[in-house]
Parts: sequence; C-alpha cells; structure tokens
Amino acid sequence: MITGSPRIARARRILALETRAREGYGKSYGGVDVEGNSKDELYRRARDLGVQGRSRMSKGELAEAIARKQ
Repeated sequence: MITGSPRIARARRILALETRAREGYGKSYGGVDVEGNSKDELYRRARDLGVQGRSRMSKGELAEAIARKQ
C-alpha cells in the first residue's frame, strides 16, 4: 500500500471532512466564523444587520441569522 500518494492523502482528508459533517461537527454557517468570534461579537454583527430577536439567540443561531442577512 502506498501511503505517501497525494491522491490517497486527499481522499483521506475528504473522507474525514465528510464524516465530521455527517456527525454534525463543523457545521457551516454561510461563511460566518463561529469559532473565531465570541457571542458578543456575533451579537454586534447581528445588531448592525438588523436581526430581530437576537437577544434570545444562541451563538449558532446568531451565526445562521447573520448568514441569512448577508
């Protein structure tokens, strides 16, 4: 078995990403960086975009609402 092949390495990375996505890890929020922003930062962005109900939203919900408004 050739383990150093770039094709095999790429296939393994893709498989790992697909597995993580299927298990709910690393959920996409339309380009909004959830892990790199605090809830307060996301709240301010939502406020600036005029998102309604933001005070009752979780961090993930804020990210989804921001993604919809952008």
